[in-house]
Amino acid sequence: MDDPVTTGRNQDGTFAPGVSGNPNGRPKSARHELSESFLKALLKDFQKASEEDESLGELAIKTMRAEKPNEYAKMIAGILAKEIDAKVDGDVSPELKRWLGLS
Repeated sequence: MDDPVTTGRNQDGTFAPGVSGNPNGRPKSARHELSESFLKALLKDFQKASEEDESLGELAIKTMRAEKPNEYAKMIAGILAKEIDAKVDGDVSPELKRWLGLS
């Protein structure tokens, strides 16, 4: 095996602490582009379903909310920006607590 000092790897082939196999890292826009592509594809599919039957898209969301509230909340959280800073004042309804898996 090559000298670990010059390769930045341990004897077992793993990267030594503080050394990366990709020193430049992921391009800043890579995750954003993936998210945007996914949301465009999802919108296209939603619109196609709505063209077939205007109520299909809304029905799918309504059914998910009623039958799988935790998954519904996860879906919303997955679509929202990760760096959201929110403060909730006042009471949270039992239904919202259930949706969020807090009760």
